[in-house]
Amino acid sequence: MNHDEDEGRQLLAPLRAVEPDIRTGVDIAKAKQAGRRTGRRRVIAGVAAAASLAVLAALGVPTVVSNLSEQVSPANIKGDLFKQLVEVGTPGGFTPQSYMSTPTYQVVVLRRTDGGEGTAVVEVLRPGVAPGDAEKRQAAPDVNGGKAYWTGYDLGILMWKWPGEGYATVHSDALFPDIKDRLHHIAQAVRPAAKPMSVPFTVPRDDSLTVRSISAHVGQATASASFTHLTQAGPSSVSVVLAPTEKPIQTPSTVGGRPAWVEPNAVKIPDVVPGYMLAVTTDAMQGEGEYLVRLAESVRLVDDVNDRGTWPSGVWR
Repeated sequence: MNHDEDEGRQLLAPLRAVEPDIRTGVDIAKAKQAGRRTGRRRVIAGVAAAASLAVLAALGVPTVVSNLSEQVSPANIKGDLFKQLVEVGTPGGFTPQSYMSTPTYQVVVLRRTDGGEGTAVVEVLRPGVAPGDAEKRQAAPDVNGGKAYWTGYDLGILMWKWPGEGYATVHSDALFPDIKDRLHHIAQAVRPAAKPMSVPFTVPRDDSLTVRSISAHVGQATASASFTHLTQAGPSSVSVVLAPTEKPIQTPSTVGGRPAWVEPNAVKIPDVVPGYMLAVTTDAMQGEGEYLVRLAESVRLVDDVNDRGTWPSGVWR
């Protein structure tokens, strides 16, 4: 093994899990029966989750599934999701469109500067969070002096260790013949940042809600906050979104004295401020219509959603 291979193994190696004990005494018949029940529940949950994701995607909210299959260290590191880890310039024909932050990683979605189809996605793990394994890897040009590797099933993901002692990747679905060169330019343009991240609204503090992520678009007021909602029926994912108003939109109901579209998995209130709608969604299997209405009524927007200097430092009030 040469020096580069050794560094590659260190860069990509996961925190190995202990091999499971095969002497478990599992009742196969009961396991199959439980599996069938779980399968049915997953189908129902999948339909609800798909409906929620479809609403969020239509509103332009990032719903990126991380390529960095992270493994949290024993200390269970949790970062401040209201602090921006990195910023990205305008390299390789792409420019930042939105930033999303979670306790363990952050995502930057970049759009093409020529207006063409396809995006690039930068994902950065917080310091202390190790990446998952990568079965395939190939040496890539250094990124800002540090070792880098192509990984993924098609070796189309560039992975490197960034200056903040974390790991990062970049990939794209844009169809450029020189896409790998462009991805390398993007990686070179990723820099540590020390900026606040926030959204232009607050909600009342609620012990049943835990913030999972926040996201904000560049150059507009579109933003979202996603929560885990703990109920007697189990946890669900709830999102509060400010996005451009859909046209046309049916408003047969009323929420907080405003015309609204209300369904078990989503509430939409158009033109809460000129040009923007408020949407509250859930992936709960049976929906949470009444709760979504109450949550939508409780959302308080800042006076000027286009002035980021007025955005609060957190989502609670």
